[in-house]
Amino acid sequence: MARLAEQSFELVAVERLRCHPANPRKGDLAAIGASIQANGFYGAVVAQRSTGYVLAGNHRLEAARREGLAEIPVAWLEVDDATALRILAVDNRTNDLAGYDEAALAELLQQIERMGSWRHPDTTSGRIGRRWPRLGSQRRRQASRRRWPRHGRRKCGKSGRRRPGNCG
Repeated sequence: MARLAEQSFELVAVERLRCHPANPRKGDLAAIGASIQANGFYGAVVAQRSTGYVLAGNHRLEAARREGLAEIPVAWLEVDDATALRILAVDNRTNDLAGYDEAALAELLQQIERMGSWRHPDTTSGRIGRRWPRLGSQRRRQASRRRWPRHGRRKCGKSGRRRPGNCG
């Protein structure tokens, strides 16, 4: 049965927090910083109380530092090191597995653009939606690579079509 992890929330000086040295994710600090400038720092990073390591939100912490914030909200977890590493891994991986409802995303971006109050930092022109539509095709290519590992993709038979595994 699912349970709530033991946690407490407080505003914490950014100097008390450390990015986790085992974090495999590479974040776009410029985009995160632009979001903090446009929308403020909302939500909380998740950190292990015994070590001060951030388990979820390492790049948000770094962007907050760059933007000059002295304190940020933290959800402290009382977990051992093994559990902390699992949380670090699963938080990153579940984000990788997420996708978009393309129609709902397009509608959301159109609504924001109609309001004219915000430009997404991930665009060169400053207009919303220029690069967002590419997410769908990028996700499809990533999913395609996950299904057929490189070593298992071979041209098979007379057609030369790629199929997983041995062609027998």
